Amino acid sequence: MTDFRIQRFANPDDMQFADRGVQPPATGWTIVDPGDVYRDGVRVGRNAVWRLDPRDHGTPYAYLEYRALEDPSG
Repeated sequence: MTDFRIQRFANPDDMQFADRGVQPPATGWTIVDPGDVYRDGVRVGRNAVWRLDPRDHGTPYAYLEYRALEDPSG
């Protein structure tokens, strides 16, 4: 079973996006089409939803909702 997770971003530019078949960057958060989530180049989740909300009249705030993968180490 997977766990629902939320990752918040004070700076939405900290999230990157990549097309299917493209190797995600070795650092940072990346969503790879169609919704796989990578952290520092390692797949950590799936079914991602990215939301960007205005805060304080133009200061962006974003968050990523996803289903975390089970830890293979048990």
